[in-house]
Amino acid sequence: MEEAFCELKSYLEVRPIHHRRADRVVNHVRLCFLAYWMSARLGGEWRAKGETEEVPRVLRHLQTIRLGRLRMGLDNHRTLLTEVPKTSTSSYRSWG
Repeated sequence: MEEAFCELKSYLEVRPIHHRRADRVVNHVRLCFLAYWMSARLGGEWRAKGETEEVPRVLRHLQTIRLGRLRMGLDNHRTLLTEVPKTSTSSYRSWG
């Protein structure tokens, strides 16, 4: 069980967390399992739409996209978005 959990956490790229209370350990395992299930579900959906990359790699790439608002005084002057590479844009659009 410990080895499977270690493999799961390395796949999800989760850092080690040490809990002292049993309820926190149980909830930590639940959250990791939920994250793994969501990752597997996303992977299935994305593969059905033609994506070949692994889910953690795609999510890491998506995390680089930023949206921000430029404010001058009390007014929102502009909304800014980081540039998304054209190769990625076509993949993301095919997902829907």
